[in-house]
Amino acid sequence: MAKVSLLDELLFLFKLKPGWRHPEPVMRKDAVKSLHDQALLRNIIENDPELTVRTAAICNITDATFLLQLATNAQDNRIKRAALASLGPRADQDLLQKLLEPGNNLEIRRMAVQHLQDLQVLAALANGDPDAEIRIEAISRVADDAQLMERIAANDPVKGVRLAAVKRLRGAEAIKKVMAKENETAIIQQVMKIHGQNRELLEELARMPGKTTVQQDAQKALVALKPKKEKPPKVKAAIKIPEDKPLSAMPVNGKCDICLCPLRAGYCHEIDKKRFKGIVEKGFNPWMHDIRLPSGLPLAEMGAALGQSTSQQYHAWKEKVYADSTNWILCSRCYQYARHHLS
Repeated sequence: MAKVSLLDELLFLFKLKPGWRHPEPVMRKDAVKSLHDQALLRNIIENDPELTVRTAAICNITDATFLLQLATNAQDNRIKRAALASLGPRADQDLLQKLLEPGNNLEIRRMAVQHLQDLQVLAALANGDPDAEIRIEAISRVADDAQLMERIAANDPVKGVRLAAVKRLRGAEAIKKVMAKENETAIIQQVMKIHGQNRELLEELARMPGKTTVQQDAQKALVALKPKKEKPPKVKAAIKIPEDKPLSAMPVNGKCDICLCPLRAGYCHEIDKKRFKGIVEKGFNPWMHDIRLPSGLPLAEMGAALGQSTSQQYHAWKEKVYADSTNWILCSRCYQYARHHLS
């Protein structure tokens, strides 16, 4: 650590030198966070010897062209990651495909997948990228494609990739085809966990020839499904879940519970908490739609900054939905996506 002289301390104390020129990296980093002069920020990125100072400066860069140059040409992968994170949805799709080329840094490639919008490229990555982690990331982002998920779940050589695809299988026929080839206990158990309430499917799996493990796990799931002796039901008035209603008055928090955008009276809807849980059970997944935060960033960006994949973000959100005890307030845009799953 550089030794700071008394003269330097006095100069900075009386603001005779800017904070970004302080000899201590920690002080420079703090000072850079409040800078918005683009020319000065570029100078710091190109010349400051401390990596943490340079990455802090990248966060305040607004010039997408310069960020693209950093993401493409920087020697340090940490600079590339910071530039990609700052670019977010502004990232050039051609650049992302270039960064996805095999041989590039794995974390850079994974970040590129998180920003990629081309569904055909995502499908190709999910099905054939040489890196298993990239295939898993692409599976979490690719559009619903039953044939693609079945092909990956049945044929990928890596257990973790097959497991990611199995989690997105829905059709009984596809599941039976995959189970006919699968020998990994963890994947078989995952299927039983996801489809453990489907008695017809479990009965077919329990009779599957030549698949002892599948038969045994299906039989266990069927045993768990056997109805308990039920007491005569108490006669009570049926509980009616309220219908969704547009709100004529501004909600207390004033923000959409999904995308956090400001709400306007008359342009937002309240959904009963039980009804909303039913919508989620029927497949509503905000990460599968073009839902963006007020900043313009996709939902996935919020968790990606903390190192969470789209799938991890969705499952954490789903647990929150099931634990929530209040009604949900949605803006008109998010409501339109959710209403497709209403009964």
